[in-house]
Amino acid sequence: MLIDMIKYRTGQLIKGSVTLKEILPNSIILQYGNDTFKIERP
Repeated sequence: MLIDMIKYRTGQLIKGSVTLKEILPNSIILQYGNDTFKIERP
């Protein structure tokens, strides 16, 4: 997964505060603190 031209893998922190929980074919699952959310691919 490329975010801001940086390659990330499941379990890594993005910008030090958001965890990439899962990479799905059309979306990603992120966790910030106790909140988990899904971002759909544009």
